[in-house]
Amino acid sequence: MTLIRAQGYPQHGKDGNGSMVYDQYYDTYANAKRFLDDLIINSRFTDDPTLFLVSAKLKKVDGDKGYIDLTYGAASLTVPEEGKASYSLNFTTEERPIEKHPDYLANWNYYLIALAGTATPAFWSTAKTIELSASDAKIFKWVKGGTGDKMPDGWACKPKTKNAETYPIPCPVVEEVKWYSSERSSNQAAAKIYTRLTPAETYGRTGGEWLVVACSKYTEKRRFRVSRSFQWSPLWDHDLYPAG
Repeated sequence: MTLIRAQGYPQHGKDGNGSMVYDQYYDTYANAKRFLDDLIINSRFTDDPTLFLVSAKLKKVDGDKGYIDLTYGAASLTVPEEGKASYSLNFTTEERPIEKHPDYLANWNYYLIALAGTATPAFWSTAKTIELSASDAKIFKWVKGGTGDKMPDGWACKPKTKNAETYPIPCPVVEEVKWYSSERSSNQAAAKIYTRLTPAETYGRTGGEWLVVACSKYTEKRRFRVSRSFQWSPLWDHDLYPAG
């Protein structure tokens, strides 16, 4: 959208940070408002790319006219670029059911009980599930009970080999910091918390899924700074966490 530049503009000035330019445009108030909404703070001044937009102000004049005052200066060179993002990698752990371990055996967390005097079956050291054949089920049972529990009469217990129901796995956490000039865009990014979303940088991690587990937002250097934490997991619950 193109507005009409007001007569006598741009005007030049100076402050403690260097050169300043003051510009003014006008049109109908509705058009001027749309123009203002599309402006990006820190965008370059067309006539002098060393200057950047510092502020924009809309005022209503003579009923339906809208005037926009624009201020450009060199001080905003320190403002982070729109959309600029940085990433870092940390690790946390996640407890997974021991049955999910790639080398899992049923005897890790189950006792095998059998009729007294029965020899230890070969499947005790190889079974990956507690399912038994119809014939074995008449003789053996996999149970979670402790060794101190009373066994049924005529039964003996083969102890489990591990005393654990879960095991930890390392889970990468990608920290993202991104800068926005638009408050709407920054709010949309911040609203992605607890959604399944893959960060732009995954540090080579493939498979599994990412979840936005933390988010913060604040204003810094005339920009909106949004920090998000993405945690990887083999699988996040799709009923609890929607896609981002």
